[in-house]
Amino acid sequence: MFQKNFTFLLTTIILCFIGVSFFYGQVRSSFQVSGSNISSVSINEVEKQTVIYKEKQSEINRTIEEIDKSKNQIRLIQSQKQDLEKELTLNQSQSQIIQKQLSENSLNIISATSGKNASDNSIAKQNLESLESELNQKLKANTTNQDKIKNEIEQKSNQLLESQSAIGILEKSLDIKKSELINQLNNVINIGLLLASNYAIYLLVLIVLWVIYRVILRIITKDIHSQPIKEASKKAIKVIWIVLSIL
Repeated sequence: MFQKNFTFLLTTIILCFIGVSFFYGQVRSSFQVSGSNISSVSINEVEKQTVIYKEKQSEINRTIEEIDKSKNQIRLIQSQKQDLEKELTLNQSQSQIIQKQLSENSLNIISATSGKNASDNSIAKQNLESLESELNQKLKANTTNQDKIKNEIEQKSNQLLESQSAIGILEKSLDIKKSELINQLNNVINIGLLLASNYAIYLLVLIVLWVIYRVILRIITKDIHSQPIKEASKKAIKVIWIVLSIL
């Protein structure tokens, strides 16, 4: 009876170790195909890859902040440009009014020159010429101001183009970083699964050894009647189980 049980037990042990070895070999080969080495995986590696993942996430957050900042700057520049365009329109309207006044003043000067009362016409002509000079100065100042406003509007337009170009570059960079983040996340998950499978294999081996140890103890207790042999067998099996578990 003991011999049959021992033969069955020995066969079970061999089959269990073959199964565990086969499972371990399959997992090892599958990760080696994907470029990972199951023997090199550790908790430190998982932590290292997690830190890299967090750094990439921080880079993405910084890029998003830069994009938001650039968009706010664009809105500010557009608002400033609109204000300048309104100011330019107002200035042009004032120039048109001044030109109209100059035209009317020129007609008045001609009328004063052709009048019969020379003394009165001379004073009126001087006043009209003084007004014409003042209007010309205003027109010149308006023209200068218009040129200045046009230059500022052109600068704002260039700033808008530069900001929009910068946003385009940042958005492309953001897409690349998001893709890298996804790859890094997959890397963390794969290494985590690899580490878990590594520990799972060891745990499975320990469970198998513990089950075999308990089965052998039960067989020894049931089939060996000599107390000294029974105790010696238990001690020997326990030592073998401890050594195998440590290995």
